[in-house]
Amino acid sequence: MASTQPNRRGRPDLKIVSSRSEPGPPPRRQPMPPPGLPSDPFAVDMKRDERAANEAELSRDEDRRRLRANVLAALWVILIVSGAVWLIESARDNARVQECFARGYKNCVKTELPR
Repeated sequence: MASTQPNRRGRPDLKIVSSRSEPGPPPRRQPMPPPGLPSDPFAVDMKRDERAANEAELSRDEDRRRLRANVLAALWVILIVSGAVWLIESARDNARVQECFARGYKNCVKTELPR
């Protein structure tokens, strides 16, 4: 059975009306969630929040590791530079002493005797 009602444009719309007295099909059920996901949507939101908290914690751990690596790298560079400065100073002192002996001087090395 069909009834016509005018729509906004003035044209009639056809509307199908059921003549059955029995109820229609049962209401559609929600689709089943994929395996591994909870059926409660609020649990999904909670897991999302937990995942965000875990990612934030992992980010903090990664930041700590980066900071530690940067500090160790800076200490390593300081150690290498100070070792290079010491080596250059030692080579300069050794060259000065050798030059002194090559010129024939006897008192080239300063020695301090304990008193």
